[in-house]
Amino acid sequence: MRPHFLGAARSRPAVPVFRRLLSMLLAAAVALLGLVAVSAATSPAAHAVDPTPVKNGVPPVIFDDPAVPDDGPTVGRPAFAHPGFWTPSDATVTLTWYREGSTDPLGTGSVLMVPFEALGEKLRVSATATAPGRTPTTVVSKPSAPVLAGTPIAYAKPAIFGTPEVGSTLAAWEGSWSETPDTYAYRWFEAGTAAPIGTAKDLVVPASAAGKAITVEVTVSKAEWNDGAATSDPVTVAAPGEAPLTNVAKPAISEHPAVGALALAHPGVWSSEPDSITAEWFRSGSSTPFHTGSDLAVPVPPEALGETLTVKVTAHKAGRDDATATSASSDVVVKGTLHNVEEPAIFGSPVVGGTVEAWPGSWFPAPATTSYRWIVDGASVGTGKTLVVPAAAAGKELTVEVTTTKTAYDDAVVSSEPVSVTAPANPVKNLTAPSIEGTLQVGATVTVNTGTWDPGDVTKTVEWYRSGSETPIPNGTGTSLEIPADAEGEMLSVVVKGSKPGLTDAYAYSAPRGPVLAAGGTQVVENLVAPAITPDPEVGQVVGAHPGVWSAQPDSVTLQWFVAGASQPFHTGTELFVLVPPAAAGKTLTVRAVAAKDGYTSGEATSDPSDVVAEGTLHAVSAPAVYGKAIPGATVVAWEGVWPAGPDDFDYRWLVEGSATPVGTAKELVVPAGTAGKKLSVEVTAKKAGYTDAVAHSADVTIETPGTTAVQNVRAPEILLAPGSGLPKVGDLIGASVGAWNPWPADASGYDVEWYRSGSAQPIGTGVFLVVPSSAAGQQLTVKVTAKRAGYLDGSAFSAPVLVLSAAQSPGCGTASTALAAATVAQADATAALVQAKAKVTKLKAKKKAAKKLGKKAKVAKLKAKLAKARSAVAAAQLGLAKADADLASAKAKHASSC
Repeated sequence: MRPHFLGAARSRPAVPVFRRLLSMLLAAAVALLGLVAVSAATSPAAHAVDPTPVKNGVPPVIFDDPAVPDDGPTVGRPAFAHPGFWTPSDATVTLTWYREGSTDPLGTGSVLMVPFEALGEKLRVSATATAPGRTPTTVVSKPSAPVLAGTPIAYAKPAIFGTPEVGSTLAAWEGSWSETPDTYAYRWFEAGTAAPIGTAKDLVVPASAAGKAITVEVTVSKAEWNDGAATSDPVTVAAPGEAPLTNVAKPAISEHPAVGALALAHPGVWSSEPDSITAEWFRSGSSTPFHTGSDLAVPVPPEALGETLTVKVTAHKAGRDDATATSASSDVVVKGTLHNVEEPAIFGSPVVGGTVEAWPGSWFPAPATTSYRWIVDGASVGTGKTLVVPAAAAGKELTVEVTTTKTAYDDAVVSSEPVSVTAPANPVKNLTAPSIEGTLQVGATVTVNTGTWDPGDVTKTVEWYRSGSETPIPNGTGTSLEIPADAEGEMLSVVVKGSKPGLTDAYAYSAPRGPVLAAGGTQVVENLVAPAITPDPEVGQVVGAHPGVWSAQPDSVTLQWFVAGASQPFHTGTELFVLVPPAAAGKTLTVRAVAAKDGYTSGEATSDPSDVVAEGTLHAVSAPAVYGKAIPGATVVAWEGVWPAGPDDFDYRWLVEGSATPVGTAKELVVPAGTAGKKLSVEVTAKKAGYTDAVAHSADVTIETPGTTAVQNVRAPEILLAPGSGLPKVGDLIGASVGAWNPWPADASGYDVEWYRSGSAQPIGTGVFLVVPSSAAGQQLTVKVTAKRAGYLDGSAFSAPVLVLSAAQSPGCGTASTALAAATVAQADATAALVQAKAKVTKLKAKKKAAKKLGKKAKVAKLKAKLAKARSAVAAAQLGLAKADADLASAKAKHASSC
């Protein structure tokens, strides 16, 4: 029968009391010696100019992180050096770190992050002191204890992926570590049980876990480092089909959003695939969403300029409660871009003295203001919508530059094609261009305003034209026209010729108007320029459309997107950008635009077919990996990695070093015999309809030789005491937790448990229980566990020691001893803090004196402020030491009465 607490968990006991007490007393002695040195250094004699060397009173000393008690400096943790105390007190001290026996420095300053290359070696710190008028002096500290192996730190905790319900498969993400591990080990736990329910990367959730919280503990191993362990946040297991939706990876927004452009969102990753999602888009300046729906691509509103965007995604799944997650804030929204669809143009007669008019072109979106600048030979000759052509332009080219503006958009500038200006041979001049007036409808009569001319008594001849014809409309030669039936749907314009005997004729053209409505018809939003699709569409990527140009500015344009050969659109809405579906691969796209305007009949137009849609590209953002112990005869499993597009299927090829022929093509592989010492990897091919297959490779793992790897301890054994009993005493029954191992021994017979007391190399007991013998009174007690498993070497580990009380000592003695040790530590820390604060005041006073001597008033002022702050720190440290002294006295009294 397995003992009740064979694998029971318990927090690590405190650092042994006597060792900690001794180290704190030594620290206090060094600190008190420092106080004497400070007192001597601040005497007036210490500041006298003396040609003798700088004198060292107390040499530099190395000590490791006081917050992490251990036996010496540790790789990856800080080691600290005190520079010692010197005469004069204003000497400048430079600290340099070395490995003992080496002249290559490891670093400088009072703190060193211990590097890996120092493992197992001792450290020394060299202090070189200099002072004006003195010879420099160098003193080297005593060597530290040998540098201990470090422990990797988890920067990001492990996490559980998958749907947490009975029968489903969960996967562990190992987290992110300060060092790259060589191997990972996993232990899955359900609440209420001490033994793990799984030790692989994946876990099929057992029925026993229903309604309970489960976690995964990941232990990392790296050569010449201590093992590191971290535990995921818990997830609660539901019955089959009842697990709540949970967010695994938050939604995200595309970079560099701009007003009017599309902001794209990734909906995030969820514990199971949602049936649908709702996205609420927010700008940082408002708590009300500016867009709600299933759209993951929305235009950025002008109000968002200078703000950031977030998207809140609500996932829906039948039979489950909705779940929500919110993205991090986007980049700051920048101004949008005004797009010129059709270039500006010049209308009228480009003759010296004649009048020309600028057409601003067609823009998207519609600008708020439009301004003009007329240019000849790079020089501005006018700024209005119309221009009387100046004499200086004769024989040159004339262009108009159009500038458009709109709130939250960058100004846009576009120029027309140039027109050539001719010099008149005493010509008639058109001063104001003609224009068409009236209702443009078949059967209606429209009139022409012929414009103004110089001279004013010219004879004016009018011709009416419809678009698509170079022949004047029959009977269209007067100042009015009854619109004929064949002009329906066309644009109308007029040409007016001005003539006078003795002068050169001149021609003026009206701007076109239209289109012409049918008789009795309503106004129609007519398409002037068809919609168009952006080039080179690709499955899974965004494709965009221009909605076209219309005879009247629509209130809205609805776009229907079609794949060639399909009668139903794959997307309908006002969005200008959509994601290309897999069904479009190898085909073309068209977009049908329906323009609507209040009071008008809606207009419709279809784009030309797009370029042929290319297959999408699958990308692995996390590489595949091999999980399991790679030993001949053992089973390893392929993890496919992370593919954002969500492949439909995967193929696998297991490769052993030295051969291109796979040794397996399934997700799992039994490692073949005769491969020990070689490298093993898995090649994963991802497949998805509409996408090109993509291949990703795992990192190599080395296949180990059976029997050459020891069972690894991943959590040390512990001595277990009765709750609330404090330290054990003679006659108590105590137990041992065997800790955690990788791999786990097959059963309880795979452990040997031995008990030891300090001062004896022979065990005083075996097994997981021990009645404390009288020979252990006042001694340190430890337990040694040796773990065994077939195919592995034995592994051993010791617990932390605990102090055994005599039978006569009260149960409260252990608690009082612990409290006394803590109070001693606090008093030593407070003493050291006061020493450090006073040393800082001394150093600042010396710097101030030197600055004053050099006449640096600004620096003196800064040092005065720092000195005032440092003196306040001394006062605070004195108060802290007084409190620590009082607490220590109280702890000593309680210890005396209890022990």
